Amino acid sequence: MSFFNRVPWRPRVDDEVEEEVAFHLEMRTREYIDGGMDPAAARLKAERRFGDIGRLRTTLRTLGTGRNRQMQRTEYLSELRQDVAFTWRQLLKNPGFTAVAILTLALGIGGTTAIFSAVYAVVLQPLPLRDPARLMVVSETFQGLPSEMSVGNYTDAAAGVTAFEGMSAKRFSSFNLADGTTPERIIGARVTANYFDVMGVRPLLGRGFTAEEDQPGNERVVVLSHRLWTRRFGANLSLVGGSTRMNGTTYTVAGVMPQSFDLTTDSEELWAPIAFTPDQKVLHDEHYLAVYGRLKAGASVQQAQQQLETVAARLRHDFPKDAGELRYVTAPFRDRFVGDYQTRLFVLLAAVGVVLLIACGNVANLLLARGAARGREIAVRSALGAGQGRIVRQLLTESIVLALASAGAGLLLARWFIAAVVAWSPQGVPRLEQARIDPVALGFAAALALASSIACGLAPALRLARTDVQTGLRDGGRGSTGGGFRDRLRAGLIVAEVALSLLLLFGAGLLIRSAIALERVNPGFDPNGVLSARIALPQASYGDPARIVDTFQRIATEAASVPGVTHAAVTSYAAMGPGGGINGLLLDDGKEFDLKNLIPSLLRLITPDFFQTMRIPIVKGRGFDANDRRAGQRVMIIRGAREPRISRAGSDRQADRLLRADSGQAAALEDCRPRRRRRALLRPGDGAAARVLPAAAPDA
Repeated sequence: MSFFNRVPWRPRVDDEVEEEVAFHLEMRTREYIDGGMDPAAARLKAERRFGDIGRLRTTLRTLGTGRNRQMQRTEYLSELRQDVAFTWRQLLKNPGFTAVAILTLALGIGGTTAIFSAVYAVVLQPLPLRDPARLMVVSETFQGLPSEMSVGNYTDAAAGVTAFEGMSAKRFSSFNLADGTTPERIIGARVTANYFDVMGVRPLLGRGFTAEEDQPGNERVVVLSHRLWTRRFGANLSLVGGSTRMNGTTYTVAGVMPQSFDLTTDSEELWAPIAFTPDQKVLHDEHYLAVYGRLKAGASVQQAQQQLETVAARLRHDFPKDAGELRYVTAPFRDRFVGDYQTRLFVLLAAVGVVLLIACGNVANLLLARGAARGREIAVRSALGAGQGRIVRQLLTESIVLALASAGAGLLLARWFIAAVVAWSPQGVPRLEQARIDPVALGFAAALALASSIACGLAPALRLARTDVQTGLRDGGRGSTGGGFRDRLRAGLIVAEVALSLLLLFGAGLLIRSAIALERVNPGFDPNGVLSARIALPQASYGDPARIVDTFQRIATEAASVPGVTHAAVTSYAAMGPGGGINGLLLDDGKEFDLKNLIPSLLRLITPDFFQTMRIPIVKGRGFDANDRRAGQRVMIIRGAREPRISRAGSDRQADRLLRADSGQAAALEDCRPRRRRRALLRPGDGAAARVLPAAAPDA
């Protein structure tokens, strides 16, 4: 039975229906009796005249229930308007209490909403890809560690796995963009022709790549990201189908990707075909590919993994030196995309949630303290006939109005908090820049406001509603209403607030301690006064390894001659910078060549002044000099502690890059093909300014 039909002061609908039916039957029966009929016959004729009495009763019950609900709704809305108007008068009457309560809740609601917006943008918001649950990342493992994939291993896997509707490969690359304006170095990627189909996204303008364009000699085609298209080209629609100049070569602009595909702030800004050569497709060394696979409808990850293992077993048998330990592993793209940011953000959301709980406890205590002065008012309401439910509803209405006002102020604060979170967060957090006050955040803030109003106002409302009428009329004006129970409740709230505050304090203290400890860690070099610049030489103009080495050496020499610069050097990877994956394998002299005996290592190519520029001490042996070149003695410098092994990146053929150790000294610093991307380092003198020379690139 509906609640509206059980209100004590309103008759039950069933009783009203029975009374109404009985009245009409009785009146019709009397009419027939007055006409001379027998009472029994008159009763039967009256019932027949009515027809189906059961159906009539059902219709009347429906009408009665609807009437009661309409009356209840009208009464409730009328009372709600009265409660809201009374609440505003109370809040304006006590501006000090109102300001403190709103500010306290606004800080909690604003901070929680800001972090929730970040959580939603990074973790909860669906990926802008077609059916992202079917998109997988496929990688290799080397000595139990994740590794990027070689071209040969990718080609065989793409041909041998039928559980995927497609497998695509990507290799990050840099491009010198020189289209008539200021030259710019762009981080992009070379991808297979089916890359966008596998990812499940279509270009906003134009098209993707064709299979013919993913062939050697036909790869001068580019697809731009929305970010690069708007930033560099001013969102010029006529650019699609036109051309631009990169790496000293003219590229045709095939299309522009949608803005939603700019998944991270530091992701690639353009794509070009990778165009594997026939020799590359059979090469099972040089691991540098990121590979993605899209499961067919109805296929499972287990099926794909079993088929990949079949391919791996064949490759281990056919290529024991290059793939003797090959294993394929798959992981959902979303898990790799979000990474451990999900845990970090949820921990942060829990922390600001605790802050909101503390704010609710503070406001609840304020309401209890304020309620002590309202004892006489509540007693008068009770004496006039207001029940406990009506009083609780009126007091909760006050809390809801207070919380909604706080939510409005909190949303204003949340906009500033979001801007601060985005500005202070490290680069590369996926989609963090998309955090904003959107309808989802508004709904979350409204839900927080309602939850906060209940958390703040329920206990004070219940306590005040139970106030004894006589005691409240006698003592309410002196603020003694509530007695010991109210004091115990307030004391309990204070204890809970202190406990939560200590929890946050200890957590913050541990984080600060960790940050201070990290600041005190000796990185092994002196970063003070070091300036760096990324330099990329276009492959079209710098195909000769000897010319690359000479160009970088000349850049280092000319940079060192700049006034105020004491040392200058070039390195393949900056200290503590990205790109530090495994790219070399060492084999001790005397050991048999076997993949199990190879030692993964990080190889950095440097010019002789690198250690002087970074002020890195050499504890034993010597540094490099001008005679340590390709034609001279093969030398290298090793470090005492091994760096964490994360991934294996491509360098040269295994036979060319295998270095043999000899009594702690190893061979061939420059025996590997030099990379075309370097970082120049300058150390200015004390108090002197320094400038970085640009790369000598003809197309720039």
